[in-house]
Amino acid sequence: MRECEREDMLCTCVDWGKDDLAARIHHIICNFEFTGFELEYTTLEPAEGCRLCRIGRCRICGKRLCFGDDLPAMSNPDDLLAEIKAVKAACGGKLLKVIIETCLLTREEKVKLCQIVSESGADYIKTSTVEKLVLAAIREVSAYVMEDEKEFVRMVRDAANAGQEQNAREQKKRLRQVEKRIAELDGLIKKLYEGNATGKIPDKHFNRLLSEYDAEQSALEQEAAGLNDGITTQAEDSMRAQKFVSLVRRYTSFDELTAPMLNEFIEKVVVHEADKSTGDRRQKVDIYFNFIGCFVPPRQEVSLTAEEEAKAQKALAARNREREQNKLRMRRVRAAKKAAEQASVTA
Repeated sequence: MRECEREDMLCTCVDWGKDDLAARIHHIICNFEFTGFELEYTTLEPAEGCRLCRIGRCRICGKRLCFGDDLPAMSNPDDLLAEIKAVKAACGGKLLKVIIETCLLTREEKVKLCQIVSESGADYIKTSTVEKLVLAAIREVSAYVMEDEKEFVRMVRDAANAGQEQNAREQKKRLRQVEKRIAELDGLIKKLYEGNATGKIPDKHFNRLLSEYDAEQSALEQEAAGLNDGITTQAEDSMRAQKFVSLVRRYTSFDELTAPMLNEFIEKVVVHEADKSTGDRRQKVDIYFNFIGCFVPPRQEVSLTAEEEAKAQKALAARNREREQNKLRMRRVRAAKKAAEQASVTA
């Protein structure tokens, strides 16, 4: 067991630097109220492993109280996804927070570990980790633009034009009808004034008809303005891909996510509600770019060999068995706890 090394808001009932080990352990055992887990990685090197912290609060002072265990290192960094999923399953419904000590990771390791954590089902990633996901997305799209600019422009324009051509034709047709009716109303209003001036149309009818014509014409003029704006916007859509290309060309390095880069590239980031329908907790994150929206570069599909497919199916079956075992174990723990509480009440 390793005691918490984070001093912020740590329990003050014990002097963690001076009291003996027995006193510290006794305090944790008697006063530890469990709230969740933290899984901390400082490197992807297999020899280093990671630490799983049990986070809670002191029942006396209410401040942070935790302790951790060093988990055995995985033989392969690619197995980290399975490792974090296994830890999440063992949490038994409690929150799992994954901490990435980015100062000790290389740029490639940061990107890889962020992707692994986002797929693992962990409940919480620090904001700094999400920023790494955004930077990775900017790098990926920018690399695709620089690799095949013409194909990128074609894909964005095709996506923008999908369904817009028919809409544009309908808007232009409606605009012609509106402009024709506005011209007709101009003629009717002119004749209305002439009829009233010559006495053919009484003032009573003149005022009523003029009010009706004015109201209709005002509504049509507003509609025409909206149609013109929509047609202009659709015409500008075809230039959005080129604007994004020009933005990529202005940058010579994507090593660090800066405030100007974030503002120029990113429109918004949408974090969806967690989905547990498949048994694994997954949380989708959509990154929307300025000019091009939620664009995801095409990825080459990798066909698995029969041996690789069999290995993947075997791993899936193992995860499912482990998940069921964890559920059964947690049911036993809850049942034992409930029985102990009932026995305590009876006594």
